[in-house]
Amino acid sequence: MSDLLIREKYVDIIIPIYYKESYIKELIKNINGLRKDFFNIIIVDDGSTDNSYNLLLNCISESCNKSIYLFRKKNGGVSSARNFGLSHSKSKYIWFCDSDDNFSSESINNFISETAHGKQYDLLTFGYEYIKDGNITIKNIYSDSIEKFKSVDYMLNFCYFSNYNDMSTVWNKLYLGSLARKIKFNEELNHSEDRIYNYEFLSKSRDVLRVPLVIYSYFAFNPGSLTISKDLSKFSDIFISDQLTINILKEYKNVGRECQISRFIYTKNIYSISPKDCLKSYFFSSKKLGISLLPKYKKIKTFYILVVSMVRGFYGQ
Repeated sequence: MSDLLIREKYVDIIIPIYYKESYIKELIKNINGLRKDFFNIIIVDDGSTDNSYNLLLNCISESCNKSIYLFRKKNGGVSSARNFGLSHSKSKYIWFCDSDDNFSSESINNFISETAHGKQYDLLTFGYEYIKDGNITIKNIYSDSIEKFKSVDYMLNFCYFSNYNDMSTVWNKLYLGSLARKIKFNEELNHSEDRIYNYEFLSKSRDVLRVPLVIYSYFAFNPGSLTISKDLSKFSDIFISDQLTINILKEYKNVGRECQISRFIYTKNIYSISPKDCLKSYFFSSKKLGISLLPKYKKIKTFYILVVSMVRGFYGQ
């Protein structure tokens, strides 16, 4: 479907699809609850070879919802699909959703109705449910009232390396479209790409509005036992994202603490799959982050545990 047919509304929802046929009927049902005067839905099939695309065509046809735009492209990963969606988007705000999650149509409709005629913020963020093994945890709500921030303050206060991380998710945020379309997801990363997008967006934006509403439901799936090669790829992506994150943060603050946390996490991750490579990963990460091999730790016990773990790993114990 041509992007010329997409007219500007208030929000474009970009949803990548890849081998998700079992979720499509529920997805379309959710979409049909959205106000058609507020939302466009841009669905990008990222080269699925199951029945996802045909099922989408049928469901969209049956729903008669002219706000849904379906595209199909060669497989390139979720970042590639989101970038494709961004290139076709037209509306004031962008919302990235996953096809196997859920959202409250009523809540987002009400939220947009209340904010559409007020001050325009570069980023709108809200709460979400984190659901794993049937257990629900509410995330990203720290106050009962609406809060306003400068973008830099939000980036620093809710940093990835803090206890109040709001940098790792994109589906609990609405991004100002004129800026969001200038920033691309890193297609070389399979993990932590959302975090980098958020940091790049916030470093170029002005302000953030956070509302104490739970709108989105994120379903965390247990990936089972991954292969060592996949684990290594994941840990490598996380560490690369750490370096990119730190490069942005150092424009605003001293990043010594963040470097130490990144090294500790990377070394611990490598130890979890290959103890004999633990010491090598410690030296590698220290060099990449440009920090001393023997920093001053406030909690010497933490450093002691790390050293013992590395020695055990080195000797294969």
